[in-house]
Amino acid sequence: MSAWVDIFAPPASGKSSICDPLADDRAIERQWGGGFDYPADWRMFLETLPPLLELIRPHERPVPTRSGSTTSINAMVGMLNRNLRKMAVVSQMQGAPYIGTAFAMRGVGIGWRLLDMGYDPRLVRSYFWTMPVSTGCAYLKCSPETLKMRNRARRDVVETSWEDRSFQIDLQLPVIEILKEVLRERGVPLLELDTEHQSIEDARDQLVDFAYQGASYREALRSGGEVAVLPASA
Repeated sequence: MSAWVDIFAPPASGKSSICDPLADDRAIERQWGGGFDYPADWRMFLETLPPLLELIRPHERPVPTRSGSTTSINAMVGMLNRNLRKMAVVSQMQGAPYIGTAFAMRGVGIGWRLLDMGYDPRLVRSYFWTMPVSTGCAYLKCSPETLKMRNRARRDVVETSWEDRSFQIDLQLPVIEILKEVLRERGVPLLELDTEHQSIEDARDQLVDFAYQGASYREALRSGGEVAVLPASA
């Protein structure tokens, strides 16, 4: 069974720039259907999804797309299904650890919609408590001001003009704090990377180190220490 590091962060934190060179998500997802199925130990996690999705079904804020816009629930379900298929394949692959978005960001997506609708975002704790984890999770940190500036700058580039998600920043950050709280309660190794003041290359090096040293990170966490940011690889 393959290992993975689950990346989470608000829009424009550097997820794609850091992770895209490490794995071809579309190629992985295309393997779905070739004998892959959801692992049996995902059952409790999968059972949390229907009631949470039902709560956010009326969420009315449209989501911009390359070709126009779609409804919030359609965007959420589409991203969730793609990720479930991808991670079912990853969980049964052999070889190098997968580094990218797995389950955490989809829970953040549910949580910020709950908050936007006036619900208590802590309702998503059941998702975070049962979501599959492997080597650990990594949070890409940037200040809210920088995140909003980067999102607004996307409007000025034709290829990304539809990707301004600055409105999500203040909605996602409280949910991310809930996610980090649950990860610590579960004893999941958590790496926090500053992607505002260091290069994409350095951040990627640290993620790769984390992915390949997962056992030592788990041991450090069990001993009661915080997981420190690794120095960039030479």
